[in-house]
Amino acid sequence: MAKEKKTKSMRTQKIISDTVVHVVLAILAFVWVVPIAWIILLSFSNQKGSYVTSFFPKGYTLDNYRRLFTDTSILNFPQMFLNTLIIAIFTCLISTFFVLSVSYCMSRLRFKKLVCQKAL
Repeated sequence: MAKEKKTKSMRTQKIISDTVVHVVLAILAFVWVVPIAWIILLSFSNQKGSYVTSFFPKGYTLDNYRRLFTDTSILNFPQMFLNTLIIAIFTCLISTFFVLSVSYCMSRLRFKKLVCQKAL
């Protein structure tokens, strides 16, 4: 009887702790996702500037993205993107070469075997 009561108490305690953890994780997810969603919605807005009075834009358009890739008078985004892509590719290749070199050297090393003896 006492064991059954203890098991039921532990089960209730586990359910409460799981609920608290899930509520905290949901709050953290909300805190992380809302700014990202707001930035994405703002990028599709047809209003000028980033200072707006409402959370949801009044109208939606793709002109901001069209201007980003075609109007290079203010910001040459395609060239900047290409430069970043080239740097990222070469960084990945160099990093891969170094990691493979170190892993090959580590695989060729011979380590001393540790022998565990039973205590008598």
